[in-house]
Amino acid sequence: VFDGGRLVPGRMAKIIFTDDDRREAFEQLLHPLVLEKMYAAVARAHREGKKLFVAESAIIFEKNLQSLFDITLIVTCDDGTRRRWLKENRGFTDEDVDMRAAVQMPEGEKAGQADYLIHNGGTLEALDREVAALRRSLLALPEMRWSDTTHRMLLWRHADTTRSFYTWRYVEHTLKMLDEVRHLAKNPAAIEWALKFQHAHFLPSVINNREMSATLAREWLDDDIIDEVERLILVMNSCDPVEGDIDAEIISDCELSILAAIPAVFTNLVGLLKKQYEHGPFEDFGKILTAFFRRLLRSGRIFRTDHFHTRLEHQTRENLEHALQRLTSE
Repeated sequence: VFDGGRLVPGRMAKIIFTDDDRREAFEQLLHPLVLEKMYAAVARAHREGKKLFVAESAIIFEKNLQSLFDITLIVTCDDGTRRRWLKENRGFTDEDVDMRAAVQMPEGEKAGQADYLIHNGGTLEALDREVAALRRSLLALPEMRWSDTTHRMLLWRHADTTRSFYTWRYVEHTLKMLDEVRHLAKNPAAIEWALKFQHAHFLPSVINNREMSATLAREWLDDDIIDEVERLILVMNSCDPVEGDIDAEIISDCELSILAAIPAVFTNLVGLLKKQYEHGPFEDFGKILTAFFRRLLRSGRIFRTDHFHTRLEHQTRENLEHALQRLTSE
């Protein structure tokens, strides 16, 4: 599909619009990158004080991405007008138009799911009037909360199919643990954002996921909190906070608390953790997990806060001992 190092769009289209399997493989590579760029642009727009951000895409509804946005709108016209414009303005043939239409949701079905509809089959003046009316409607709506947009971005990231352990369910568990000791924290808001962001970037093939998660948090969060959030995320590289650093001790305890699950659940969690890294950069992740569990057992106390030490220490040590027996016998 390249000619002299340059992509030839027509050749790519012939492949992705006629071969379902290859189109799916292509989309699995491309769509996450596009969404990454989009979210970076959204974060930048927020920092610049912009009130509206518009993302244009042909397949929001096909890929069930509408939950990522506050409002969706469809720009539509009749099939005959669309076909004529594509042929006149883009040089498409009838075959080109049909190929694309075959893999997209019918226009009427999209319109039924959208919040707003703009008709684009008339003059430019009529289109301008519709857009102006839409803009007034959007600006009159209650202001969307930035935290909601951030939450949707984090949900999307944690739904990545490469994850089996660090899912949003795991994040929710750590946040629930934080609620138990929030009153002890110096900066509970920073701990909460660190728990949400610490695994926001995850690829099993790299070893600096936390550093990249901290960089992502810096793109999204406000200046008054980001330094502490970044510090807490990086503290978790070792799960060994400095004694007396109460916020670091709390985030460490919240993350390690998953190890105190009932035995049957804990066994399943270890399996999910190994599965998550089965295609990672580690030659034998089981050995790394074994070393980590042994280090925790050798420590004077796994949980630094008295609250979690009293409640979870005994069960966690039993779970780790049994896990080591299984890991060393494999």
